[in-house]
Amino acid sequence: MKNPWTLVIHDVGTDYVNVWVGTLDENLGQPEQCFVDVFETTNVPEITGQEPKAVPQIVITKDQWERPFTTLPQRFFKLVHISGLSAGKAYEVLFSRTLLPSENEHSSAHKLAFGQFTTLPSELPSSPQKPFVVAIGSCYYNDDDHGKAANAYAHLYHHGSPESRPDVKFFTGDQVYLDIGLDSLSPVLKEVRERIANDYRSSWKLNRKMYRLGANWFLPDDHEYWNNFPFAKGISPYLWMITANKKVRATWKATAKDGIERVQQVSPIRTFNLGHDLSFCVADLRSNRSADKKASRMMQEEDFEALEQWASTLTCPGVLVLPQPLIVQPGGSQDFNLANYKRHYKRLLQALAESGNDIMLLTGDVHYGRLSKVALGNKGSTFYEVISSPLSNLTGIDGKVAASVVEFQTKFPAIDVPNVPKMDVDTDKKWTVSTEKISYWWDIIGKAGYTKTREHFMTLGYIKESGHVKVTINAWRIRTRSGKPQKEFDQPVVFTLKSNT
Repeated sequence: MKNPWTLVIHDVGTDYVNVWVGTLDENLGQPEQCFVDVFETTNVPEITGQEPKAVPQIVITKDQWERPFTTLPQRFFKLVHISGLSAGKAYEVLFSRTLLPSENEHSSAHKLAFGQFTTLPSELPSSPQKPFVVAIGSCYYNDDDHGKAANAYAHLYHHGSPESRPDVKFFTGDQVYLDIGLDSLSPVLKEVRERIANDYRSSWKLNRKMYRLGANWFLPDDHEYWNNFPFAKGISPYLWMITANKKVRATWKATAKDGIERVQQVSPIRTFNLGHDLSFCVADLRSNRSADKKASRMMQEEDFEALEQWASTLTCPGVLVLPQPLIVQPGGSQDFNLANYKRHYKRLLQALAESGNDIMLLTGDVHYGRLSKVALGNKGSTFYEVISSPLSNLTGIDGKVAASVVEFQTKFPAIDVPNVPKMDVDTDKKWTVSTEKISYWWDIIGKAGYTKTREHFMTLGYIKESGHVKVTINAWRIRTRSGKPQKEFDQPVVFTLKSNT
């Protein structure tokens, strides 16, 4: 039996970590007492559960467990906040339960799960031998993955060189595909809830190695709800039930929201800084979009104003993490993107251009990998966009429908934005992730095959250099590896984020 327990490292700071412990399995009972211990890796090279401890032990009693899905009595979790840590240090965390009468102190049965993480540094490193490394990925469909994405990442984490070993990760959406499969057509509300919870259980179990090694920030995109959320319409047969039945739609949305807020631990705006050198902002631009015909709102106004405030007052280069790209043409009625939300889209670009500092966007969604750069606004800043998608492709007919080829935008912005002139976009074909032809089964049934982007994730190594920020980017093929995943680019792509101060 595979381990049914889950440990996910969520956000870290210079002196804290948030750790999700519990289970998404519906068949486990709640332990009377569990423990979370954190050790400095330099003190305890391997998890032993013994002294010395870096921080006081966290005790979880039975009455403290919470439900990840509020309307389902099974499954339970606790988000543990651990403070008192040191900046830029490596730690290990052990999740365990009380020994049973049949177990002795040398038994390992009570050790439920473990993880590793590094706290944020107090400033951006200057050594190219150990930059601050960010991994990004999006779009994970679990049908044909069998743990390949997690294994590829884990090998890089454990055996990669210091300049490629991730410190933190951003998952920018579609960590689950709740709207794929004929079981989406059930009118039974309990089955709707159970299906969503089980989708999370399956994906989180397959990705357990990835989620427990290094900190994670998650963002939802539409498939955490349904295609083109918040709009409940379209030609997809998987959407027929939520289109026709308001109770099903409300139940689906509420349960999906539980997964986003209680499992993925998403909030509208999250920011952190690496000293005065680099600022990060992670923004959920999917969950609170308006569903009106004018597409007037990407998120609640007070949250959007906080996003504008972060962008317009930057005193150093910024890294923005979003669920969808900005260098796009407005999407069609079946697949809205950020450019469809024109009022907020214009304000966001104006805010990004305001400080004169360079901005880098990390994103996914579109089922291809692409790097781009373009001049932004009138104050000399450059906008860089890094798209990494997918971690695991859809399969069968769904894979054929979802497959995308890389799109090259020539001008940005694609719509008129006051004080943000349209400029030529620089996107070298060498900055794209390669594709492969899927043909075998399609040839058997006499249909043409299709082309899909290779499954991958990317890493970005940030260092400060001569008053600016140097970024070294690699893409890693998930299914092409002998041990460590194979690099996609012949040479790493290097950008320099310039500061206006």
